[in-house]
Amino acid sequence: MMMDQEDADGQNHQPKPRTLCRYLSKWETTFHYLTSSHEGPHYAYCKMCRCNFSVGHGGKNDVSQHDKSLKHKRANHTLGQYLPYGYTGTKYPVHLMQP
Repeated sequence: MMMDQEDADGQNHQPKPRTLCRYLSKWETTFHYLTSSHEGPHYAYCKMCRCNFSVGHGGKNDVSQHDKSLKHKRANHTLGQYLPYGYTGTKYPVHLMQP
């Protein structure tokens, strides 16, 4: 149960609702596997994991947390098995990342 907060005047005030973060396409330059999601503006889509995840509460930090997740690491390892030997590029081949 949420309690009202009283200010110095004795009036009750509700705390402001938090504004959700929105997906920013500029994150795609850092996270090449990322794209916008059909779920809405507060979600991102990982092309490697083929999953949507929320960026509404932490923004870019949510993307970093997904990057560290076991699901993403496993998808990265699986994708790495299909890359040519000695591949050192920073971007993944597009044909392997289609949803």
